[in-house]
Amino acid sequence: MSDTPKPRTGPRFSLLSLLVLTAITVLVAVLWVELREVGPLRREVRRLREQSGLITVDDRTRPHALMLKSDSPFEWRWLVWLPESSGAVVRVANGGVPITGLPAEADDELPIRTTQEPLVVSYRIHRDPVDNWLYGTLSAEGRVAIEVGDDLAWPEFSPKVFLRGGVTEKTQSFAPGKPVELLRLRAAETTNVRMIPNPADGVMIWLEMKP
Repeated sequence: MSDTPKPRTGPRFSLLSLLVLTAITVLVAVLWVELREVGPLRREVRRLREQSGLITVDDRTRPHALMLKSDSPFEWRWLVWLPESSGAVVRVANGGVPITGLPAEADDELPIRTTQEPLVVSYRIHRDPVDNWLYGTLSAEGRVAIEVGDDLAWPEFSPKVFLRGGVTEKTQSFAPGKPVELLRLRAAETTNVRMIPNPADGVMIWLEMKP
């Protein structure tokens, strides 16, 4: 019987292979930990930007909007970012505000430029100093452009109930080609939200991109 040892047939690992495998394992573990920590940090940065009135654009093919703080209960302001196009238009309807979809018609509209820079759109209700009636103004790009509606009754309903929808204080993006619903405010002279008719008094403001 021969005493010559039989050659090993199992897998062989050199020291270099073991070191490379160890390094790859450590690198994967480090990346996993960093990615797990980056997610919450990104969300926190986004939250702080929005609190400061800064919009976060995640997809430059989609319109983005963020509601800004206002010092009046009857003023609404939005920061809007629009992708490059031939322009856009902001439309407003006083009254005839449906639960979903757009009003049958707009009372007025305001063309705006699309410069790929954030712009401010605002709507405010004023009281006429002489005749004491209420009216609204729509503005964009830092200029008061049009006066919308006159002798508005719904802000002074008593009792009254409002249902509000539209853009919030968190950045929202919208599908290309779809209306950007900035504000949908439905009002009724009641205390029961179930009694709000459809369509209802109030105001709706939306933005549409031109093709």
